[in-house]
Amino acid sequence: MDFIIAAAAVLLILGAAAGIAFILRIPGVSDDIPPFAAVVPVWENDRKLPERLATLSEKLAFGDCCTGYILLLDFGAGEEELAICRSFCAEFTQAVIVPEHDLQKILSKTFAFHQKT
Repeated sequence: MDFIIAAAAVLLILGAAAGIAFILRIPGVSDDIPPFAAVVPVWENDRKLPERLATLSEKLAFGDCCTGYILLLDFGAGEEELAICRSFCAEFTQAVIVPEHDLQKILSKTFAFHQKT
C-alpha cells in the first residue's frame, strides 16, 4: 500500500512540474523552441533508466520530440544513475538534473510562488 501512495505522489509531482513548465515556460529556453518539457524521474537502482534515456535520445535525434527542456528529477539516485544522467546532459544541453530537495526552490524561483508566514 505504501508503494502505491509513493508512486501516486511521484506521479502527481511529475504531472504538476510538467504542466507548470508547459504553461509558464522555464527561463533560459529560447523563444523559437516550443514550451514543452520532458520529465524523467530517476531513482537508485533504476534498471530502466538507460532504456528510457535512449528512447528519449532517439526521439530527439530524429526530431520526433519537440521538447525545449528536459528535467531529470533525482529522487535519491545512486552514483551509477547520476553518471548516466550527467552523460545524457553532456549530450543534450537542454537537459538538467534537478535534485528532489531543490524542486520546490526551482519552481518557486521560476514561477514566483511565495509562501505566507
